[in-house]
Amino acid sequence: MTSKPSINLNVYPALGGDSMLLQIHYTNILIDGGYVNTYQSFIKDELKALAKEGKTLSHVVVTHIDQDHISGIVKLLEENNKHEIIPITNIWHNSYRHLQPTIAPENINHHFEDKALEAIKGGSYLKEVTKGEKNVSAKQGSSLAGFIADGNYFWNAEFDQKAISTDNKKVIQLTDEIKLILLSPDNGKLERLQKTWKNELRKNGYLKDLPDNVFFDDAFEFMTAKQKPKPVLRQKNVSSSSIPDVEALIKSKFKEDTTSANGSSIAFIIEYDGKRLLFLGDAHPGIIAENIKETYPDESLPIQFDLIKISHHGSWTNNSPDLFKTIDSKLNIFSTNSEKHNHPDKESLALLISRETGETRKLYFNYPVVNAEAFDVESLTKKYNYEIIQGDGNTPLKITL
Repeated sequence: MTSKPSINLNVYPALGGDSMLLQIHYTNILIDGGYVNTYQSFIKDELKALAKEGKTLSHVVVTHIDQDHISGIVKLLEENNKHEIIPITNIWHNSYRHLQPTIAPENINHHFEDKALEAIKGGSYLKEVTKGEKNVSAKQGSSLAGFIADGNYFWNAEFDQKAISTDNKKVIQLTDEIKLILLSPDNGKLERLQKTWKNELRKNGYLKDLPDNVFFDDAFEFMTAKQKPKPVLRQKNVSSSSIPDVEALIKSKFKEDTTSANGSSIAFIIEYDGKRLLFLGDAHPGIIAENIKETYPDESLPIQFDLIKISHHGSWTNNSPDLFKTIDSKLNIFSTNSEKHNHPDKESLALLISRETGETRKLYFNYPVVNAEAFDVESLTKKYNYEIIQGDGNTPLKITL
């Protein structure tokens, strides 16, 4: 009996961001692109090698508009449009045009005062890191939406060019054997992002009112990508001990992420050959838990997955107690170097490891991070039956299922 092709996942070093390549036989899906350096240092050569083998990217999934997810994809498309690096079949990306009601083509107004657009853009939102480890802006000529349009790629094709939203479609059959189940966002999350954008325009005095029949993809993308999230007030460390107090941490008060950009994040399940992989982007935990329960109504909680990419680099506000009651896996992925926001949060790690398990949970990190090291002590790993595996931050984390 011929065995099925294995599932391979490369988790690229993307500083505090996300970038992963999922490979199942001839289906290759690039999920986010990290920063410009992520693309230049890791993704580009990998894609060239795939193209040399006659392979393509089935999908490029841009989970949401944020510098640490989108910058590398912008650079990929900029270069791919000039001299093809690899054929790209489909791109999933919700731009401003997807947040609006259906507009008849004859009523679309593309006009936007140039001075106002330049003021909103205020320079590039692309980021790269110099040898001195300093974030600097990379040159940028257009938005991601602009490069998608210029390259004539299939854009949100499975959703009839509308928004990628659970209200538009939930189940997509990528191939005869690979099924994708969309968990986030829904139309409510996208409407909130649109409202945030309009409020920013009005607050900055660019427009007194934003007409409903205008596509401002570039301006929307530049402003959204550079928005700074509001700091979340959290209680002080429950223990000054060098070894985390797991029982105290799991009792910490939880407050869900309310940022509209993270709320718009694409999150999904991949089902293949009896395996289930959960990719959470930076999504809000409430919508994820609700949709997973609806997807598997006859299964007891927690629903078991073969792999989980933990939401928002392990941020406490994106990994609720209810979410961890709903999902579980022996293999958990964290993508972060922890330098900007000290992710993953100890509360998230404590919740993850404290649940009963019949087999050793593995927590994978693509960089050495402080909070992972704090939990990598024998007294905890034996008591809660888990293992910490940390990458070196210089090479992709490679996982095969």
